[in-house]
Amino acid sequence: SKPVSVQNADNMPYYQGQINGIFDNYDYQGFIDYRSSRKAMRDVDHFLMKADDYFSKNNYNEAFCIAAAIAMEGVKAIQYMDDSSGECGGAIYESFKVVENILSSKISEELKERVFNWLYEQVQNSDYRNYGVGDSLEPLFFDTAASLKQLDIAYKFIDTKINELDKEDGWSKKYYMESYLGQKINLLQSESRT
Repeated sequence: SKPVSVQNADNMPYYQGQINGIFDNYDYQGFIDYRSSRKAMRDVDHFLMKADDYFSKNNYNEAFCIAAAIAMEGVKAIQYMDDSSGECGGAIYESFKVVENILSSKISEELKERVFNWLYEQVQNSDYRNYGVGDSLEPLFFDTAASLKQLDIAYKFIDTKINELDKEDGWSKKYYMESYLGQKINLLQSESRT
């Protein structure tokens, strides 16, 4: 199957299939070793370049579909690969960068909504955080929530996270607790609620 060429088609599943296929090619008995992971990431990089290319031609929808697919498939693959080169983490980071650039371009409300819903889905996947590739994800989600006046969703997300953290132990608890509270304060201030 090929990606559909309608302006706002959801080609994400198509690209996910392509990228998942790349990782499958280099998967040996459930693991992608160091050398294979470098090769796999070279193939994934072609898709990143494609996303940049679509972006530069103002085809934001296609750029988004590719970037989203790279992040989603990348965070799955990073769990069974040797990414000591950091290339898979880097690709996920780059794909969030593409999404960020799309959001700061002149895009339709409909696409902005779709990107926001996708971000909301991704922030609920703790694998990004657990594998150290989530730093730019939550800030992106919060910024988009603010610009779309969807702060209630952001507050609900933060409160859920704080409740989860309450049950946790360990050094990271305080760190994340402070970061979520800080985020909540920022959002409240952005609405001039003191």
